[in-house]
Amino acid sequence: MHKSFLGILGNDEVKISNMVEEIDGEVIRGDLEIGSTQHPIVNGVPIFYQESQEGNCEEQELTNQAFSFKWGEKMTEFDDRMFDVTINFVIKRLKPLGIHSQEDYKDFLRSKKMILDAGSGMGWMSSYMAQHTEGEVVSAEIGDGVFAGYEKCRALKNCHVIKADLMNLPFQDNTFDFIYSDGVLHHTPDCKAAVKALYDKLNWGGVFWF
Repeated sequence: MHKSFLGILGNDEVKISNMVEEIDGEVIRGDLEIGSTQHPIVNGVPIFYQESQEGNCEEQELTNQAFSFKWGEKMTEFDDRMFDVTINFVIKRLKPLGIHSQEDYKDFLRSKKMILDAGSGMGWMSSYMAQHTEGEVVSAEIGDGVFAGYEKCRALKNCHVIKADLMNLPFQDNTFDFIYSDGVLHHTPDCKAAVKALYDKLNWGGVFWF
C-alpha cells in the first residue's frame, strides 16, 4: 500500500499501525485504522472486505468466491487482443463525449484527478489508466485476484489497490471524477443499489462508465 493512499480516504482519523513489513516505502503488512475501525494490510493490499465480516450477505460471499477463482485460477494472463477489444468497447461507449480513439481516451484520462476502477479483477484497466493520468487511480476488487492486481500496479505510485465491496467503499461521497465498472454491477446482490452506491462517490460533472 502506498502511504499516499491515506490522503484519498478523506478522513482525518486515519493512520497506519502495527506495521510489521515495509519495502521501498510500501506498507506490505500492518493495519490501517480509520477512526475506531481497523483494517488489515495483507501483501500490500488494504482489506476492507473479509469473508467472515458481519453483515455480509450470501450473494456477496458467492461473488467473492466466484471471482477469486476466476482471477486466481482461470485468467492468470490477459491476451493483448482481448484487451484491445475491451479498450475499443470503452471508447465506443464514450463517443457522446467526443472520444473516438485511444489517443482521445488517453487525453480524457489525463484530465481526471481521481479515478475509480470498480471491480478491477487483476488490475489490467487500472494499470492502463494509471499510466495515462497524472491523477490517482483506485483499483477496487472483492475477489482474491486483487493480489495479482497489486503486483501489476505496484510500481505505479498513483495506483492504489484495495480489496473491497463496491456497496461499501471507504471513501467520502463526491470523491471521483471518473468511475469505471465493466461487467460488474449485475453480479452484486442489488444492481440498483450498487449503481447508487457508486454514483454517490462520483463528483459533480464526473463520468460513470458501466
